[in-house]
Amino acid sequence: MLRTRRISGPHIEDYYFIDFSFCRVDAPIFFDYAYLELHLLFLQRETATHERWQRLCRSLVGLKDTRTVENALLDQDDHGLLWTVGMIRAAIFGWINQRFPNRLEDLKKQVLLARIAAGLNLANKRSLAGDTALSNKKKVFSFRYAATAAKELFDYCKLPVKDDGPIARSENEIPAPSGNAWREV
Repeated sequence: MLRTRRISGPHIEDYYFIDFSFCRVDAPIFFDYAYLELHLLFLQRETATHERWQRLCRSLVGLKDTRTVENALLDQDDHGLLWTVGMIRAAIFGWINQRFPNRLEDLKKQVLLARIAAGLNLANKRSLAGDTALSNKKKVFSFRYAATAAKELFDYCKLPVKDDGPIARSENEIPAPSGNAWREV
């Protein structure tokens, strides 16, 4: 739950409910927004190819509100989806500008960290769909969403990222881990 302004006495217009079943006053607010954003992306693009999902994730980089959708748009039929995400992000940054205008840099980092956390959280769920292949695909999509947010965070903080490591590809179905070696990773 996010309270939008401080006035005497609580009023319903002061609140936005994000998650009715797990609402806590002391919870990090940006995680719920990121989780909602990723859920909306899944609802509209769970059948996308891996390449299309990656283009969609790249379109989200730097997207702060609906006015920047045209510049970010790579696939024409993603316009409405990016516009919706832009509206969510505009609400976040509007709240930040209103409540914490001197903390924009810190809170932008927290927003990006929340996107990373939401993507990794979903990527590590036991199942994201009844169909195993679709569940695994959504896990890869979640991980790519998190990786895109991590790259955006590193770029924003001007941190170098090594590019000489292995390249992750998901062209085939991901094999299920066997043994306990995967736990070390």
